[in-house]
Amino acid sequence: MLTLFAERHRYVTRMAEIKTDLHEAHDVVRIKAVIAKIRERSLALDLDEDQAKFVWRTLIDWNINYEKGIIAARRRR
Repeated sequence: MLTLFAERHRYVTRMAEIKTDLHEAHDVVRIKAVIAKIRERSLALDLDEDQAKFVWRTLIDWNINYEKGIIAARRRR
């Protein structure tokens, strides 16, 4: 699981390097689509969908803040 987390982190870092505006880090439509997919997949895996949503939403929120930090730091230069 940690290996997958590290891979995801590399993708998030790369996306933050590409994005130019803080608002790009928080894409409501994309977030809703991801959460909907997580709900479907959790049901298929017989996993509590609320728990899966909570874990994934926490990861999304952390990634948004991380991306915003990188974008803001780049803009200050």
